[in-house]
Amino acid sequence: SSIVETYGVASYREINPTVFTIITFPFLFGVMFGDVAHGLVLFGLSLYLCLFHKLVKPASVLFSLVNFRYLLLLMGFFSTFCGLVYNEFASLPLFIGKSCFELSLIHISEPTRQAEISYAVFCLKKKKKKKQKKKKKNK
Repeated sequence: SSIVETYGVASYREINPTVFTIITFPFLFGVMFGDVAHGLVLFGLSLYLCLFHKLVKPASVLFSLVNFRYLLLLMGFFSTFCGLVYNEFASLPLFIGKSCFELSLIHISEPTRQAEISYAVFCLKKKKKKKQKKKKKNK
């Protein structure tokens, strides 16, 4: 709620956006900061703060993060999730399983406009070899 209150407090008969911000803010952080390694570090630190918040001393550096421990936990979770989706681990690609699709780049231009505009479109093409092997096995 402290993030929402920096922009103002909802008055009577207004919807309090804190309920929507609880999930959307950490999710959008994860979309922006999608990395498995950094997400796990953030998730682990916030999990430690959630489990052992009474043991953190007021003079500690972590004491200022105790109030935001649940927000940081969600941010770490969504960052790890989006890092898996993006296939990113500490700025290095993950190789999780094999894919049957190849990514190819196709340029499409629109001659109907006054100035020619070309777009880069990513298309997924199935590998032909796997189809041919399956046909041979079925025969």
